[in-house]
Amino acid sequence: MSEQWTAPGDGDQVEKVPTGGGGGAAGGPRRGGSGAGAMANGVIGALVLVLVAIGTFFWVRSTDDDEAGKSGFTAQEFFGDDGARSIQDGQYLQLAKDDAECAEGAEPGLAVLLDEVTCEGVLRAVSVDAAKKYVVSVAVVSFGNETDAQRIAGLIKSGNAEKAGGVRARFLVPPPASGAVYRPDPGNRATAVANGHYVLTVEIARFDGSPLDAADPAAATVGRDLMFVPTDHIVALKLRD
Repeated sequence: MSEQWTAPGDGDQVEKVPTGGGGGAAGGPRRGGSGAGAMANGVIGALVLVLVAIGTFFWVRSTDDDEAGKSGFTAQEFFGDDGARSIQDGQYLQLAKDDAECAEGAEPGLAVLLDEVTCEGVLRAVSVDAAKKYVVSVAVVSFGNETDAQRIAGLIKSGNAEKAGGVRARFLVPPPASGAVYRPDPGNRATAVANGHYVLTVEIARFDGSPLDAADPAAATVGRDLMFVPTDHIVALKLRD
């Protein structure tokens, strides 16, 4: 079930003098140009060096920024440590998280769409509520631009998440020791929210694997709460930039 939710050198030159010419020993070299010309050449050479240095600085800085951006896109950065946490008025336990390639972290229907755009990866975390009624998988998909992010989020929210092939992020299966049982079901609640060049997705299922009641309002609350975690990190990134 898909829902509409509101989220959170040197410049001198050398001339060769023909044999027998004046101004020096035959065939010997002499410094070419006047003193003013030599000075001008020196100034130009120094200016070139300065421009090269400036260009190198900005290229290195841009490369470093790009690498920093890539290294910061991790499940640890977006979801934090596994374990208990309070979100809004709810108590939750984050069971596991992972960093996935785009194809690995998407259901077949979504993977097809991701092949058409620049997708930088999928981060996922799976959690349960304190009462162990729900098991929830939240994902962050990073795109090359905001336009693609908006389009993909719209496809998920439009109901395509319920169709065969699954236009949604792949649910991160909970560890067996948690006791949570995940069963793929079109009735599981799924939605997505675009935030800059990211898309946040959530899928909510019953902890015991039984069908989810479409009229259960608590399921939507749990989903919204758990989406606050990566949303807060995205807001922090925007403020930092």
